[in-house]
Amino acid sequence: MMSIGRRNARIDVIRGVSILLVLFHHFNIAYRLNDTFLAQVFGWDAVRAVARNGNYGVTMFFVISGYLITLNAGRLCLPLASAGFCWVSSGSGGSATSCTFST
Repeated sequence: MMSIGRRNARIDVIRGVSILLVLFHHFNIAYRLNDTFLAQVFGWDAVRAVARNGNYGVTMFFVISGYLITLNAGRLCLPLASAGFCWVSSGSGGSATSCTFST
């Protein structure tokens, strides 16, 4: 089994949900889902509501990706700062970190 290291299982679940929303949206565009098993179990109104709003899965995925990119950049920059390769400054309240590389 593959080791996931520092991965956050909750973030992976949200990413999976966002991917499923997008796939569901695309399947509804290509194939009408009104006479499928899902529509019989959950009702066509519920299936249609989720499928029509599946495009928000893309937004969710991009927000999560931006968070992970920022998080990983911070993890990369802090060890470089301690070695003297870059200068680290915190934003107001210490919520953001910027890194300027110097040689």
